[in-house]
Amino acid sequence: MLGHATYCALGCRLLLSIFHTVYKFLRKNYNVVSNLWASVIEELRCFAGLMIFIDHEWGKGWNPVVSSSDASEYGFGICTSHWDPAQVSSVGRISERSRFRRTGGHNARESALSSAGFSRDPISGQWVVCEGDGDEFLNQTGWEVDHNFHEVPAHLLKRDNWQVKQFGQWRRSEHIMVLEARALTKSLERIAFTKYGKVVHQLLLTDSLSMALAFERARSKSFKVLLQIRRFAAVALARNITPHLRWIPSELNAADEPSRLEGSLRH
Repeated sequence: MLGHATYCALGCRLLLSIFHTVYKFLRKNYNVVSNLWASVIEELRCFAGLMIFIDHEWGKGWNPVVSSSDASEYGFGICTSHWDPAQVSSVGRISERSRFRRTGGHNARESALSSAGFSRDPISGQWVVCEGDGDEFLNQTGWEVDHNFHEVPAHLLKRDNWQVKQFGQWRRSEHIMVLEARALTKSLERIAFTKYGKVVHQLLLTDSLSMALAFERARSKSFKVLLQIRRFAAVALARNITPHLRWIPSELNAADEPSRLEGSLRH
């Protein structure tokens, strides 16, 4: 059932953020018959209710306002820049997932389960939640880095073309990945609450590759990060926004400096 749901959700990956307890249930009861947990039933019902969002609007345009976010241990920063729609489209249409390519043949089932965070156990042949990181994860799932991948053009990231729109201090200390996720969610929320933030393809930039991939896949092993992805998804679905995330180096991220303003003011 989860495999079919995952395959259907490829038409709206934001819905994959619903599943969390389902994966825990599968890991614990993969080889035994067991009653579904109440939380698993709740997630499945939620997915069924939101399947109405699995569609594509061919006439949806690209928002010329591009938003970039960053987070530090002190605070967050959000900057925007106006690009030509053709430039936004050319950058936004490239998926960060295409930075990695398959090393061998695979079928639809393998592709769907891999995108959901599973890998095939080499001994049992069963699909299990992958616990590896970085190169280990790539090797386990049969992927490698594509060195011909097209990065975001550097000339579009010149600081003179960007304006600081929002920055602030965090109320509590959290892991930097959670803070990056919060900043990315704030970046979308700010766009969504403007007159430009509805029925559009929206390009969002971040210097956290982990968060770019996690938000793009709408999946995370960290529940705190997943909560931010769910909030991100709720805003996007409510405003009919199709988000597109791209990674940029922190050295070229205009939001890097405002994210540290609160820290510099303390000292």
